[in-house]
Amino acid sequence: MAVVGHLRAWNEIFRDRRPVQRWLIALPLVLFAAVAAITNYPGLADKGAAFALLLLVATLVVGFGAEQLFRGIGVTPFRHAGYGEFRVGLWTTLLFGVAHGTSVFSAGPQALVQVVATSCTGLVFYLILHRTGALVTAMAAEGLWDFAVLGSQLDPEESWPLVNASAVVLVLLLLLVLVLRRRITPGAPPAR
Repeated sequence: MAVVGHLRAWNEIFRDRRPVQRWLIALPLVLFAAVAAITNYPGLADKGAAFALLLLVATLVVGFGAEQLFRGIGVTPFRHAGYGEFRVGLWTTLLFGVAHGTSVFSAGPQALVQVVATSCTGLVFYLILHRTGALVTAMAAEGLWDFAVLGSQLDPEESWPLVNASAVVLVLLLLLVLVLRRRITPGAPPAR
């Protein structure tokens, strides 16, 4: 953060002024609706308001830090190197997923599923940043997403059944983006 302050790059990191298609507003709206739908309200109520608030604050702090690193600071070198937005999103998404793969040492090969799932959510967070133009929206999206997903795992014996819907929503969002990817940036040539 000291380097960002010294370079006076705060505006470049927290604001994204690149033009995008209007239809991409569906991404944050669908993601926030999915968070509201899959949150384990009964399980959180059983744990109490203090626990739910602490979990929310913790996931927001983690979301703010991760998004500042990967979608804030992380996109800058790729953009300065001349990469198009599709590749910027792809590379930062892959780095985001790999960074979450450290659990492979403790959890073994099943951690690869987490890497793939995290990469997919990273792409959604990148597109939310790209559409809203505000890093804080991607930060809130990640924090709330983590809150809903972690809240689904309150009982180690039985996960909240609606969390599986999150995977379906995520896949549908990414399929929509892949189908319409040439229509993400107005006037841009097709991504290679």
